Amino acid sequence: MRQVLQYRRSGTTRVVEVPAPLTPDAGVLVQNVCSLISPGTERMLVEAGGANLVSTALHRRDLVKQVLDKAARDGVAATVDTVRSRIDVAIPLGYSCAGTVLDVGQRAGDAFHVGDRVACAGAGQANHAEVVAVPKNLTVRVPDEVSFDDAAFVTVGAIALQGVRIADVRVGEACVVIGLGLVGQLTVQLLKAAGCRVFGVDIASDKIELAAASGADAACLRSDPDLVQRVQAFSHGRGADAILIAAAASSSDPIQLAPSLARDRAVVAAVGMVGMDVPRNAYYEKELQLRLSRSYGPGRYDRTYEEQGVDYPPGYVRWTEQRNMEGFLDLVAAGRVQPSRLVTHRFPIADAERAYAVVTGGVAEPYLGIVLEYPRVPPSAAPLSTRVDIRPPTPSSRGSVRLGMIGAGNFAKSVLLPALKKLDGVELRGVATASAPSAQQSASRFGFAYTASDWRQVVDDPEVDAVLIATRHDLHASVASAALQSGKAVFLEKPMALSEFDLTALMDAWQSSGRVLQVGFNRRFAPTFLRLKAGFAGHRPPLVMAYRVNAGGVSANSWVVDPVQGGGRLVGEVCHMLDTLVDLAGCCIVSVYAQPGSGAGDDVVLSLAFADGSVGTIVYASAGDRSMPKEYLEVLGGGRSAVLDDFRTLQLYANGSTTKVGGRLARQDKGHAAELSAFITAVRTGASSPVDPELAAHVTRVTFAAMESTRTGLPVEVQ
Repeated sequence: MRQVLQYRRSGTTRVVEVPAPLTPDAGVLVQNVCSLISPGTERMLVEAGGANLVSTALHRRDLVKQVLDKAARDGVAATVDTVRSRIDVAIPLGYSCAGTVLDVGQRAGDAFHVGDRVACAGAGQANHAEVVAVPKNLTVRVPDEVSFDDAAFVTVGAIALQGVRIADVRVGEACVVIGLGLVGQLTVQLLKAAGCRVFGVDIASDKIELAAASGADAACLRSDPDLVQRVQAFSHGRGADAILIAAAASSSDPIQLAPSLARDRAVVAAVGMVGMDVPRNAYYEKELQLRLSRSYGPGRYDRTYEEQGVDYPPGYVRWTEQRNMEGFLDLVAAGRVQPSRLVTHRFPIADAERAYAVVTGGVAEPYLGIVLEYPRVPPSAAPLSTRVDIRPPTPSSRGSVRLGMIGAGNFAKSVLLPALKKLDGVELRGVATASAPSAQQSASRFGFAYTASDWRQVVDDPEVDAVLIATRHDLHASVASAALQSGKAVFLEKPMALSEFDLTALMDAWQSSGRVLQVGFNRRFAPTFLRLKAGFAGHRPPLVMAYRVNAGGVSANSWVVDPVQGGGRLVGEVCHMLDTLVDLAGCCIVSVYAQPGSGAGDDVVLSLAFADGSVGTIVYASAGDRSMPKEYLEVLGGGRSAVLDDFRTLQLYANGSTTKVGGRLARQDKGHAAELSAFITAVRTGASSPVDPELAAHVTRVTFAAMESTRTGLPVEVQ
């Protein structure tokens, strides 16, 4: 299918052939008829994509600080690799569309049926593409009286409607709308539908004329020297009851203008993205309320609501994102709001690049509402192929390993794939990700033969010998089991599984397959760790090991800490430290006591007892300063000691002398390249896995036991 993508590194916008998405479990698959280009938001996205790194740095000082902190912590080379990976991405454009339902997910309930006319919202979901996959809470039925053209305005309409709700206007009140772009024009119409009197302000005369034609009671240019007096006269000398700022600009002028137009104790609602240099005295003297309207309503940025389809009860949250979308379309159906007045251009999807040239000024034409149109073909002819070939197949080199990849997020693109590209005897066959743009961009960048949105395309491909799995954690065990059952060798990123049931099923699949299964416990392959391990070879008596991790915080909305998708950081990352200590001790853990921190973070301290009498602690902290190196390991035993500092430097103490390895400027090497090389060698030669799956399963069970210990407050024996 065709989709509009914006390439961050080059700044170009193109129509690209990508795999069609799968039907989301809690959503619908929709064949688009129309989608709307939002001039303000999408222009900023496209212009940001075209900006060079210096320009980006000047405007995003927060990102500069993150980069500098990472460079101090992980080294310049690793930071450069990460930055390159982050900017070398393809961004799907568009967030408002309308079409017909092709399929309904199992958890979408009875809300939608195949053939329904629907309107959809959501960046990264309701995109400019022939087919889109959208969660049920970001989808609404389109009333029979509403055309697809008008329905495609649903997201922008919901944004405007939420702004009106935040302003809390009443019938008969005098309102000023600053910024008469798409959101502003719809705000004018919504305010009129609510029985308000409306005064519009903009910097362009054509927007003023359009607002007047759409029902504004009065309007004038921002440059009008009599603007304040005109608003005073419009509001019968009192000043406006509400100011709604719908402009999209970096300037703080709208925020600074509002007090001069407002009455005492009025509301100023910031709907658009504008500068926020607020003049405190002007707001204080009138006791103005400055309110920020968050997108299209309650539920925005809540993964439970948007992705998992968990709705808020109407008795507690009357107007959610979805209900705002419904409310907007109801007003359109009643003729109270007319989006079609705002359409200036229509382009077929094939000409989307010209549409964006209009938006960015490359084509000098006045514009406002730009609608993209899609071929109207029957559902049976919809472009639903989940695989797109990038290049024709080529004969494999003798002895090469044909590799397929499932999952290609930031870590895979910045660490795993660059390392794979450097290995001899590896043919990158196919890459599958849930995001079609990500799959297409990864395939093109790293040289895969094809791209897919369905991981089964890779697992079922007879031309694939081995599969690297780097998906979200909840899919690890099931995808790895399917790959093993299909006769593929598997490199599986940690964790192996999120439950004992899935872990057992995975081990059964491995044992019956006769194939290599290697878990991505990379630290045991790190050069500095191998040197440390050699220093304690044949150690007696047992070791004392202390592992400190300055992990840093993650957003509470991150999938990593979601109990279903990520399993939490103890299972998802502490397994790395556990495996490192198990490998160093050379034996299994027999008991674990885990004490969680009392705060809201992911802090936990693990006390470990090993079969040979060794003991270990892992201090995993999420609230430390990010400039401090992440990992620090101390080992003592058998008359020797060692300090490993973030896999960059190592100090070994023995017989009264010190051996130092590495230095402050040494490149950090956590063993990723070495573990992938070992995997490829094992697949090619038929050797056993470089990481014993039984031992990896043991480490995984230790994380389960640690989770139980955090719940019970007691030590837990590990079987």
